[in-house]
Amino acid sequence: MIHCLLPSIPEDGVVRGDAAHHLHTVLRVRPGEPLELLDGEGHILPATIGDSSKREVRVLPSGPVQTIPRTPPDVTLFQCVAKASHMEWLVEKAVELGAVELVPVLSRNCVSRPEAGSTVARWERIAAAALEQCGGPWRMRIAPVHTWAQAIERVRTFPGAVLTAALPEGTPPIRTVLDGLRDLPNPRTYALFVGPEGDFADFELDELSAAGSRFVGLGPTVLRTDTAVVAALACLRLLG
Repeated sequence: MIHCLLPSIPEDGVVRGDAAHHLHTVLRVRPGEPLELLDGEGHILPATIGDSSKREVRVLPSGPVQTIPRTPPDVTLFQCVAKASHMEWLVEKAVELGAVELVPVLSRNCVSRPEAGSTVARWERIAAAALEQCGGPWRMRIAPVHTWAQAIERVRTFPGAVLTAALPEGTPPIRTVLDGLRDLPNPRTYALFVGPEGDFADFELDELSAAGSRFVGLGPTVLRTDTAVVAALACLRLLG
């Protein structure tokens, strides 16, 4: 199934611009092929391909626009900025695993250091491509790059439980922690904080704990930062 992400579902049934070029030139769609148009805001239009050119692709709706609610839990990923290839891979996987927002964070041990407050266009393009690939109805928001202080302030005021993937000896397994959170006021709203390749500094763990984050373990081995994201998000997704 082909998925096409657009700013909005076109009322006239015509896909234009870069999306039309991609469908016609790259994917080489043919009349009658099925596809779904997505707007990243929960709306999906099932359709088939009609006439196409590099500039316009006409689609023929095969049903009404569907409105798909978000599937809980809602997970915000606070990710300390990783090296380029690792960061790009984990952005893709976070989309596939249904994270609602990615908050890039500059911690002490980050090797890659984009400017605080900047929006990284490449991550947004990767996230959009990942949504098209998996056919998810909801776009993952990507926040501007946060300083450590900004991230800690968001942790303090976060409306649900905040979990930090941590390595200290004695950290309880993520399943044990999640079992203890079922009676919270927002049992399906979570933030997940993951460190960079060099892990958190001791003072950062202290500040996360003081801000109310709970530490969780992800198994007996040390995971790369991008692997830790997938492992933790997969655990949280099972709560849905």
